[in-house]
Amino acid sequence: MPEKSSSYILPPASDYEFGSKNEYVNKNFSGNQDDVLAYATYRFNVVQTAGVPVSRGTLADIFNPVPLKNVIWDNPTSPITLEIDMSTDILYYPTYIGMQFIYYRRPTNVKIEAVLTDNSIRVLYNVDNNNSDLVICSTQDTSSLYIGIKKLVFTFSGLNTGESKISLKRIFAGSSNTLGKTWLPAMGGEIYGDLKFNVLNYGVVLKSQNGSLYRITVDNAGNLKTLKIG
Repeated sequence: MPEKSSSYILPPASDYEFGSKNEYVNKNFSGNQDDVLAYATYRFNVVQTAGVPVSRGTLADIFNPVPLKNVIWDNPTSPITLEIDMSTDILYYPTYIGMQFIYYRRPTNVKIEAVLTDNSIRVLYNVDNNNSDLVICSTQDTSSLYIGIKKLVFTFSGLNTGESKISLKRIFAGSSNTLGKTWLPAMGGEIYGDLKFNVLNYGVVLKSQNGSLYRITVDNAGNLKTLKIG
């Protein structure tokens, strides 16, 4: 039976529980609503720059809030490096940055680095004897990061168990200056997929300059219409 991790730097963003068959299962980390790296591949340039190629999944899966998503590297004989280039949307005032692996496919060596807007590099986390599937580094007290992070670099290697695989479930981060990207906030924002209204007579409602409300509808021929509702 694997042990629970005791190496958290922040209060755990994930926890563990035993299933109905006494299985050791990993719950999805609580905090999806605050994850500023959710759907990162839609907003940033995310690439693997070193190591064996991905065997299963895609890099987009690492930033997908769906709990069962993960990426697997088979027979990783050299360090794997992932980079998130955020030059188009600098990350200011980060509070934590982390990675979540599958416990029996976690690496022994994990390093997280940040490239700041002045091109200096800060090592945020560097462990050579990792025994945790959840790695979180606190950045809220790192005053040097206030100028902003333009790139995050994650490097990991080594096998912790008999399996010759590394499996990464999530890369995530929080910020005191940026809203999470998992759900659309009431104040508006960006979405990375379709908006589908499954119920008739409901849809997008717009307010005109005089304060009137109009719902956008569509007929069976695909023609858009507006209906005044207030």
